[in-house]
Amino acid sequence: MYDISNFASNMRKYRKAMGLTQTELAKKLFISTQSISKWETGLSFPDIKNLCLLASALSVTTDDLLSSRNTDGKTAMIAIDGGGTKTEFVLFLETGEILGRTVLKGSNPNTYGFESATATLREGIDTLLRIFPTVNAIYAGIAGCGIPENQEAVSSFLHSQYKSIPFIKVQTDIINVIYTAENTENCIAAVSGTGSAVYVKIGESLKRIGGWGYLFDRGGSAYDIGHDGLVAALSERDGIGEETAITPLVEEALGTSVVDKIPTLYSKGNEYIASFAKYVFEANKAGDTVAAKIISSTADRIAVLINHAIKSCGADGNVLLAGGMIEAQADVLLPLIKAKLNKKATVSLSVMPQILGAAVCCTKTFARFTTSMRDRLMTDYTKITKQEK
Repeated sequence: MYDISNFASNMRKYRKAMGLTQTELAKKLFISTQSISKWETGLSFPDIKNLCLLASALSVTTDDLLSSRNTDGKTAMIAIDGGGTKTEFVLFLETGEILGRTVLKGSNPNTYGFESATATLREGIDTLLRIFPTVNAIYAGIAGCGIPENQEAVSSFLHSQYKSIPFIKVQTDIINVIYTAENTENCIAAVSGTGSAVYVKIGESLKRIGGWGYLFDRGGSAYDIGHDGLVAALSERDGIGEETAITPLVEEALGTSVVDKIPTLYSKGNEYIASFAKYVFEANKAGDTVAAKIISSTADRIAVLINHAIKSCGADGNVLLAGGMIEAQADVLLPLIKAKLNKKATVSLSVMPQILGAAVCCTKTFARFTTSMRDRLMTDYTKITKQEK
């Protein structure tokens, strides 16, 4: 039988970590504030339906609400996976037990600017510190921090904000991807999401190929596909391009002619342009030749970067494909990429979420890593994310 007082304490802790008042939480659950108050003071206990709804609203598991964790003597850490679209944070023990998780907007300083990116990082870290204030290490793998200037600036910010935390490290988010693999000593990681890049890790050496940002990269990312799809639609409307199924799909999403929305397209940035990639894939599925050429060009670009990595960097061809676009469109992109690759290449898709790769890297850097820790991370993360759906 569960201890009601322990449940009440856990509930208060997680509600405050989410920054919710009792009234705000009650509205989420469509119940009275008095019910929330009674649960938090131990005067009553929710039924199983409300317990599950409560866990979902607080982004925790039912076990988190009911259990009595003994964390004495265990090292707690925070891992961060910061991308162009979202930033994910997990608070976990060196055993792999996840104590808290939150997801906020992107934190790439090249996309959002330094102040906005660091504000996002601070919000996420502070949220988790309210759950468990004694943290030994913060590891942040952030898009855009492969650039030394960005890496140094973000690292200095975190060290100045969290002086009581002894270990803080900032790297590019590609490290998060690499640490989702079993073999992290000799690995090529090709990431394709809003942006794209290929990294080669041999021992402790890390080399980037591509990944110059949306202004200079040409092909390999959702931005490039979205951009080329919009160009195709604009060209068709001007009468200088081929007829394509991309155009009506884009215009249905925009609610008007693509030509009329040019000011909007310019004002909303690269992430918004990348969101139109899905219409190119949709048109390709319908047999559109223009869409097929755009997607093939992107796959070719990814393959060129990987082949160069194998040829020039001494990598053994162990290739890990990851990133939002790769994961969403693997059935389309994977055969196209494989067809163009060096015969040495052994290709696999990342099966572990990047945030857990960040947690593995954090543990290997600052604590004691075991395979059981990796397994526990996956188990806890799966439970938490299933409850959120």
